[in-house]
Amino acid sequence: MTKVFVLAVLVVMEVFFADAANVTIDFDSYVSPTSNQLSDQFYQSSGYGLVGDFYHQNPTSGIIGGSVTSYAGDEYRATAVYQNAFLDFSQVGAKTSLTLDLFFNGQIHPLVDGATGVRSFNLGLINGSMGAFESQESSVYVQGVYSIPSAEIILVARNINDGSMTSIGLTQAPLALNTWYQIEVTFLNAGNSNVEWDIALSNKGATGMDVANIVTSAQWNWENANITDSSKLSVGFSALADGGVEKADNLKMTNLVPEPSALSLLAVGLGGLAMMRRRRA
Repeated sequence: MTKVFVLAVLVVMEVFFADAANVTIDFDSYVSPTSNQLSDQFYQSSGYGLVGDFYHQNPTSGIIGGSVTSYAGDEYRATAVYQNAFLDFSQVGAKTSLTLDLFFNGQIHPLVDGATGVRSFNLGLINGSMGAFESQESSVYVQGVYSIPSAEIILVARNINDGSMTSIGLTQAPLALNTWYQIEVTFLNAGNSNVEWDIALSNKGATGMDVANIVTSAQWNWENANITDSSKLSVGFSALADGGVEKADNLKMTNLVPEPSALSLLAVGLGGLAMMRRRRA
């Protein structure tokens, strides 16, 4: 009886997260400047109709193999959006985790004289397959902003819903020069149109091969009905040289979607077991 019960629960748990996507883009596959993982799998835009090759894949200089060379210039909204899969975030309990490795060289170049901060990177979800974080009608993402006065990176949560942006600086920390860091953000559909965020920035050492050591982390939540209702979200990232990020590597995404019928199935199974026990009693 107990073995049957445990087996049933395990089966239901498998069904509960049956719709899962796990994708890793290591930027190691490179044929030519116009045929590689970045050019073949990503759409690049800085928004408002501005499309271009802001980022380029380098066959070397990554943690192992290739990497993405960061963008330098006025188009600070430049975003690379993954095209080969949409992520379903429409069920309560849906969870999407993203990680990206970034090499920080500390070469800071403010785009405006007297600026106190410079964008360094973005990582998150866009409601659509084309566009940029700051020009999209709906998106959720973490942004790294290098603070010139404090010489620290500030992790900023940005939430855009119907074109209206809400932002909050969550945490900040100093960065070591010529070091690989990993930014990780997990988004959870918490119900009632709320998105919960779990963000961590980790040090991976000069070669990027060290065990990730968390430097700072934070949590946040905010309402975004367009995101929580969507079954077609895209993953995007930005790596900006003017903010001290020289290159990026190893974009990873995991999407777990609960099946609506799974909890009902579990309830029915537990109810049946209870009835069997009462009859035997």
